[in-house]
Amino acid sequence: MISLRHSLFIIATFGLVAALVFLYNKTEAVDVGERNEIVALLRELQEIEGRWDIDMLQMRMEMDLDQLAAPNRTTAAQNALRALANAAPHANSPALSANLGEITQAITEKAGLIENYKIANSRSKEALRAMVSVAKGPDVTQDIPRDARHKEFDQTLIRVATAASEYYWQEQDAQRKTLEAAAAGVLALAGGMDAVAHGRADAMNEAAQSLIKFKIEEQSLSSRAALLTSGSRLNGLVLSFN
Repeated sequence: MISLRHSLFIIATFGLVAALVFLYNKTEAVDVGERNEIVALLRELQEIEGRWDIDMLQMRMEMDLDQLAAPNRTTAAQNALRALANAAPHANSPALSANLGEITQAITEKAGLIENYKIANSRSKEALRAMVSVAKGPDVTQDIPRDARHKEFDQTLIRVATAASEYYWQEQDAQRKTLEAAAAGVLALAGGMDAVAHGRADAMNEAAQSLIKFKIEEQSLSSRAALLTSGSRLNGLVLSFN
């Protein structure tokens, strides 16, 4: 016959095992929850990076300055990086610990490049629109005759604006050199003309130089941002947590 003492020992043993099982399951549940949260943060950063690339393309293609500006995704990226940094010590993931620093640096730097790209792109568009406006010139009634030189001047301004548009879209050195030559030509042509022509030539040249400056800056920022990708690291970490 099982003694009372033995029975109590068995009951205590089962109770201890049950408690250990409960604690293990609870710990496992917490670990799964933390891992899912980390995966969600990694995927959020992947999406932000992808959206940045689309934002740059849309900014370049959209000429309407009245359109809503591309959203600022920097804050969302910073929040995700901060949450990852807080979760990393408890994640027991050597891969996350090893890669988080470089991912943080790359995404932070890319965020800065994107914001600077927005500014340069906006300035490029403003310069191009200014050149088109100068080429259209002041309204001239049919009652006021335009001599051959003024007509040539008007046509030259139109050619400069056309060269500017080609440079904006193609972003090639050949188009840039064509624009520079055309802008210099309109200044030379205005040399012996009236004050109105001088003003239009100066405005056209100033806008042309501004377009060239900010287009070069745009191209540099775009190239640097394209190289700053954490896609492969983020993909690898997502797979490691799944």
